[in-house]
Amino acid sequence: MSSERQFVIDLFRAGDSAYVLKDQPISDLLMGLQSILSGGTYFSAQIQPTLLRYVDDLENKIVSNNPTDS
Repeated sequence: MSSERQFVIDLFRAGDSAYVLKDQPISDLLMGLQSILSGGTYFSAQIQPTLLRYVDDLENKIVSNNPTDS
């Protein structure tokens, strides 16, 4: 796991509601602020795949630890 990926995951786990990469256009920052002000979350598009993989991994761990009766 790269240090950048771990950094993003650590922020997410800590409860951060938004993260905008500094190399993104100002419109990305404005969308993030708008989302937060309306009670939502916002993560730059480049970060979203990392967070989705992390959540998928968590879900897979939960399912494998709690198998359903067939």
